[in-house]
Amino acid sequence: MKLLLTGATGELGTGLLSTLMGDGHEVLATTRRAPPPSPRASAPTWIAWDLVRGPAPTDVLDGADAVLHLAGKKYDALAPPEAFASANVDATTRLLDAIAARRRAPAPHVVLFSTMYVYGEGSPAPLSESARPAPRTPSRARTVGRSGCRPRRRRR
Repeated sequence: MKLLLTGATGELGTGLLSTLMGDGHEVLATTRRAPPPSPRASAPTWIAWDLVRGPAPTDVLDGADAVLHLAGKKYDALAPPEAFASANVDATTRLLDAIAARRRAPAPHVVLFSTMYVYGEGSPAPLSESARPAPRTPSRARTVGRSGCRPRRRRR
């Protein structure tokens, strides 16, 4: 399967990238600055794309079966809130806009990663995806912000 992985050099992305490559997937790995080429035969295709600052590189999504979106910023109480919103909500919107702007069908499946803390501080009962979000910090509001990114119908 051909996968586009955002945040491939981040905390979660590095582990997921290793697993995907080990499972034999073709991975297009995005990062703000592409690392040097790897001598390994099973290396990903690195794509320099800063989702906060720049539009998608031409044809970056072509042929991707799925997009796994991990790129984002952890909450930092000392950082300006705008930086957090830009790195999470705006970047996700830019990614979804790039997918919607594609002229080729079919559109890839999109998986947005987050944490359970979007539902609050925890509950003794199991949660379902229909549970109401109740984040307590901007970090935990990441998915709530992303849920505001509604799919758009493709123009014909």
